[in-house]
Amino acid sequence: MSSDGVRPDTLAVTLGEGGSLSGHVVFEKPAGAPGSVSMRLLPVPLLAIQPAWEPNSAWSDASGRFRLRDIAPGKYVLDNAASPWVLRSASLGGRNVLNVPTEFSAGAAYRDLVLTYADRVASATPASTLR
Repeated sequence: MSSDGVRPDTLAVTLGEGGSLSGHVVFEKPAGAPGSVSMRLLPVPLLAIQPAWEPNSAWSDASGRFRLRDIAPGKYVLDNAASPWVLRSASLGGRNVLNVPTEFSAGAAYRDLVLTYADRVASATPASTLR
């Protein structure tokens, strides 16, 4: 938009349809798994000042299915809270999207995100002890 110093009488704003993301949750050890987990998409780059709007978020249902709607175009990373469960992997179309910024297009429907949770953090045994 350009201005010649004169205030415009009208301003046309074209809105597009938001995207969606759906999938399901898998627990490596289903015994003791929570009935539902939450996940959300955070915009990239992450802002030092939180926006006034709430990020796209959803809870899984009793069968483990979830759907996020009205995703604005842009790059996002997945954020979750399933404590004490740990998100082990996130796969979308066979591609790892855990901790990887993912581009979402206007109106696109992304399906079959698989979130796999473990009941503990994987750890490596130290080769030596510091004293």
